[in-house]
Amino acid sequence: MLLTVAVLALDVLKPLDPAGPSFDCSKATAVVPLLICADDTLIGLDRDMASRYAAWRSAHPADADAVKRQAGWLAQRDACASAAERQACVSSAYQQRITELKILAGQAPVFAAATYLCAGQAGVVTASYYHSAPAAVLIEYQGARVVAFSVPAGSGARYTAEGVELWEHQGTAALKWRGQDLKCPRSQNNTTTSGQHP
Repeated sequence: MLLTVAVLALDVLKPLDPAGPSFDCSKATAVVPLLICADDTLIGLDRDMASRYAAWRSAHPADADAVKRQAGWLAQRDACASAAERQACVSSAYQQRITELKILAGQAPVFAAATYLCAGQAGVVTASYYHSAPAAVLIEYQGARVVAFSVPAGSGARYTAEGVELWEHQGTAALKWRGQDLKCPRSQNNTTTSGQHP
């Protein structure tokens, strides 16, 4: 099953109809691909995402997890089949993936950066915040990098990704990181480019 999904993820590298999405609409049978094929806005988002993904794969051939991440994102996108507002769900999925690829490629400007010193032996977390659409943060911890997206919060700034949540309030970040629950006060050595805090 995983191999099948990975092969499908590689389909975005194939040049197809320049007016259509990155996949062959004549072979589409599932709800979400059919929706994309019938919507010019979604077609445009699909081609943008596919181009950025292909560029990442070309520039980072040793990134063994790239296909896995793309396959995971495709599964997330296709889960929009059960959403009440399918078009909005698919559009949001594409916007998040495009933003993630731009951030990872260094193509989005950082407006604030913060370092958090987690309690005990947990170590240091760095966060780079972006005025993207949707708003995002690049979290770096224990050698891993995750792009998380803003979600509503009663107070402070909260960002989530699969298995990860960063919620800063009054100078302390509550970090959920793949099963760990950490409290991480903000270091005093932080920078912003806009005079704002994230």
